[in-house]
Amino acid sequence: MLQICSLCNPNQLWINHQEIRSEDILRQVRTQQRNLDLEFSTEIFNKALIITEDKVRSLGGSDLKSIGLPQPNRDSNSIEDVLRERTYYISELR
Repeated sequence: MLQICSLCNPNQLWINHQEIRSEDILRQVRTQQRNLDLEFSTEIFNKALIITEDKVRSLGGSDLKSIGLPQPNRDSNSIEDVLRERTYYISELR
């Protein structure tokens, strides 16, 4: 759809569906970190954008910015590193 169709507002499409596109990543990170309290974050959304851009490129497309979507940050630390640094148990803080 991103490569073939001409979307009138691709950024709004991303905003409306970013959590759905990122659910598998969140589930995977929760399992890896053994912390079911983790929520969506900019790092998780960034990972979803990277995966989406990689799929578009594998189909012969270009970067997401050229089709009106946010450009993923490929220079950031890995999502696992960032979330490991942020991991704490909310129940223990209460």
